[in-house]
Amino acid sequence: MMTSEKQYLHRMIGPDNIDDYLYVDYQKVRNDSPALIVRWQNDIEEDGSAISKQLHTDVSRYTGLLPPEPLNVWQRGQFESSLKGRSGPPPCFQWNGRSIGILMNSWYSTPREIRGGGMNTVYSMQFSQPVKPWLMEGQQLYFEGEVQIPYFASWFKGSDAYGPVGQFSYIAYFKDVTTEQSIAMVINIFDNRHEAPPERIMHDTFVSFASTRFGAEHFVTTGNNSCEWTSSTWKDYRPYKAIITRQNLIRIVESVNDEHRIGLSTEPSDYVLISVGILQETFRAEQEQIALGASFRNIEVYIGS
Repeated sequence: MMTSEKQYLHRMIGPDNIDDYLYVDYQKVRNDSPALIVRWQNDIEEDGSAISKQLHTDVSRYTGLLPPEPLNVWQRGQFESSLKGRSGPPPCFQWNGRSIGILMNSWYSTPREIRGGGMNTVYSMQFSQPVKPWLMEGQQLYFEGEVQIPYFASWFKGSDAYGPVGQFSYIAYFKDVTTEQSIAMVINIFDNRHEAPPERIMHDTFVSFASTRFGAEHFVTTGNNSCEWTSSTWKDYRPYKAIITRQNLIRIVESVNDEHRIGLSTEPSDYVLISVGILQETFRAEQEQIALGASFRNIEVYIGS
């Protein structure tokens, strides 16, 4: 018998020591423990890493998050203040209670070739014992939280209408237990390009994934009272609630099979949830620079009806 009770899979926590939950690049993270992973953002010509120093600077104008004093307990980065010849604020990564702030700035990162995406920061929760969100008829997967993105800046020359690209999204990974193949979905909240991104199937060299956005209808269902996709920055938290129904999942699987011919099961009960997360990612060409600041809070993922 179905009930309306929520089966929580993940709820944000407030760590006592944020260093226990911060990772750089592809360091191995612990299962069943939240992680904030800062990838490809070190300046290799300077001391330390992107998360090696405690920062005392108030960056709330860029992230929207102002932790309690002393700020250095809740903030990490590589640079306390701006450096000569570089523009914008130095990167800063914040975690206080059930709130996280991310300030990325490519001026302070060594350019490198990145396989499968761009410079990014990921809030991630990986499950050691994955569950089946669509095991029973009527069950749905819910992913919700509150987000603000008060800061975006880019520096570029040329004919490109937009230059560097900044994105902020919910992400989830699933596995088909009958084939042992994984797929993912990216639910976009913000992209600085003015046109709403189309729903489509893509591949990041690691996994096939469905790219969608809040307000779309094919691969995802936007919850009541949820905000929709935007290309504009904003201050103050807004609710974002995504629902992945059985029909949404079937559409994703059928589309992946059509595009990439990998023979996934079309039965929703064959899928387990491997991980969920928040992805803040930037893309730039050589000689371009980009900065993006955001914060989010009260992230919850659960099964409901």
